[in-house]
Amino acid sequence: NLEGFEKLWEDHFHLNMLNSLMIGMGSGVLTTFLILLSIVPMVKGTDPLSGMTKIMLSTTLMLTGMNTLLPLFIIFRKMGILNSYISVILVTVNRSLPMTYFMIMEDAKKMKPIAEQAFIDGAEGIPLVFKVIYPVMLPSILVCFSYSFIKGWTNFIVPLIFFSNPKMFPISVKLFEYAGDPTLQYTYWNAFALGGLIATSIVALLSLIIRNRISSDITVEEI
Repeated sequence: NLEGFEKLWEDHFHLNMLNSLMIGMGSGVLTTFLILLSIVPMVKGTDPLSGMTKIMLSTTLMLTGMNTLLPLFIIFRKMGILNSYISVILVTVNRSLPMTYFMIMEDAKKMKPIAEQAFIDGAEGIPLVFKVIYPVMLPSILVCFSYSFIKGWTNFIVPLIFFSNPKMFPISVKLFEYAGDPTLQYTYWNAFALGGLIATSIVALLSLIIRNRISSDITVEEI
């Protein structure tokens, strides 16, 4: 109802949306950039990671967030990057890279025959990468971006610990203030529900856009 809209407007909820967007976009872009750097060696058949490194990456997936947040908090405090987007982005990218790497690995290996054929036809160097490899792998790259973006957009524990400035709070922490804070005398369910709906709608819209792009790419390839 209108009470929820009024509460969100009074609390400048759009600024919390902007914070979540900055974290999500920063995480997605940085993760995608690092994945792009690893694609070319994969296509060439020279895996950029050794077997031991893959084992270590797999092991990090079994670690819960709290096992790493305390040492990271101490390190980031000494670096002076607490209460900044970069601190949450770095943690999000660190958690996204193992999964996105394994997601892209098999698709990159399947690109080798296509890249070899393009090389025979005269494409090499930068044109081979930007006109053949990356465009063909665009659906997989978009999936990696969306995966990291959603992890950044929905991140709760990391900004809750790393941010002490309320102006830096993303949507997740702001929603916690509305309904999860035990010190509240009155729970703002209207604002909580409306804010949650807005946050979910953004993720759904992104997923719809990427799905349509992937579907169009698959259709073009089939034709």
